[in-house]
Amino acid sequence: MPENTCGARKPGRENGRHRIPCIRRTGHQTAHRDGLGQEWPQQEASVDHQNDARAVDPARSAARAQWEAQLAADEAELLRAEEWHAISRRLDRCHAAQRAGDNSTYLRDRVARLEALQACLLGSVESLAA
Repeated sequence: MPENTCGARKPGRENGRHRIPCIRRTGHQTAHRDGLGQEWPQQEASVDHQNDARAVDPARSAARAQWEAQLAADEAELLRAEEWHAISRRLDRCHAAQRAGDNSTYLRDRVARLEALQACLLGSVESLAA
């Protein structure tokens, strides 16, 4: 785009056909016009058409960051609860097999691994090293 053209973009969605820049000369006083012949009115002088920047409210940004952090924490808690439930079901089946008389080394090792995973979910990461 030549430097002497306005370059303002029609307000609206960020991408799409209606975001074609104005082809009129810089500083024109009439409505903007794109290469397709569509026109739209001049905006107030305070709007930066070149960057199409939108003001960011710091309080709103902080609130959104806090909301996203809470959402991530809630999701992590839900995933921990689901993992706990899955491990508990496996442990229940292993304990039922032990009650039925299966005393194999494989089953004892499996129970020990599952109990270590549960201890890890409770916050004892060292139990996985054993």
